[in-house]
Amino acid sequence: MKEEEILEGLHAQGATEVQIIKRKEKEDKLVNTKMAIVTLKKPKIPRKVDFGLYMLKVELYVPRPMRCTMCMRLGHTKKWCKGEQVCAKCSKPMHLNQCNETKCISCGENHHTLDKNCPVYLDEYEIQRIRTEKRIAYGEARRIRRGLSGPTGRNQDNIRKNDTNNNQDNNHRKHNTNYNKHRKHDT
Repeated sequence: MKEEEILEGLHAQGATEVQIIKRKEKEDKLVNTKMAIVTLKKPKIPRKVDFGLYMLKVELYVPRPMRCTMCMRLGHTKKWCKGEQVCAKCSKPMHLNQCNETKCISCGENHHTLDKNCPVYLDEYEIQRIRTEKRIAYGEARRIRRGLSGPTGRNQDNIRKNDTNNNQDNNHRKHNTNYNKHRKHDT
């Protein structure tokens, strides 16, 4: 099934864009999966959408944290990297010989840098989840995750009750209007 056909079938339910998730197969050939990202123009995520004869479950699409394939750090991509290329297994400058140790460049622990259970990766994923759910900017989601408030990054316990700047800052938040929903469909 093509993205245009799916969009046509979901347009009446507020769908504005469809992107079928693809995966690589042999020889780097991309093939469609049975998953799609559907952008819905709705203030609230529906639990299900009607797709022909099927009622399909809708889940919020939370993008994975960006990771540079050059320096292996989170938060930017290779295009913007100013670091040197490192080995994802040992976190040392790129080399051709076998690695004797395993060390994560993000947290320094003894696991592969690309391990999805890394505490730093999980923290960044949680920031992405907050950002997507609340439709807010990354910086604000990070402050929420860290238990901080306002653009100054002060801890909640340290904020004085008569601080009017904090209230003014909250009234001028930038909102991320990413309404992407992750849902399954038959392709």
